[in-house]
Amino acid sequence: MDDKWFIYYEEPYLYLHRSWTGLPKYRVTLKNIANGAEVSEALCSSPLADISPVSLDYEAALLDLFVSNILLGQAKPLPPKPKTLN
Repeated sequence: MDDKWFIYYEEPYLYLHRSWTGLPKYRVTLKNIANGAEVSEALCSSPLADISPVSLDYEAALLDLFVSNILLGQAKPLPPKPKTLN
């Protein structure tokens, strides 16, 4: 199955939803700066109590990949999955 996303912006939030389920995965709070925007907060839909620091790092890397490749047209490679994740 293709990995497709529904992404939209409602100031100050950037929302990323899985397109085939419609469920939200990430919400990024953006702060305007002189040359664009910077992230002031990023949330993942998984309960934080159930996420290890390793998987938080992986989620951050995935979010960076989605924003970089889908929105900014870059070609970053998929980050390697940590050994502690299934």
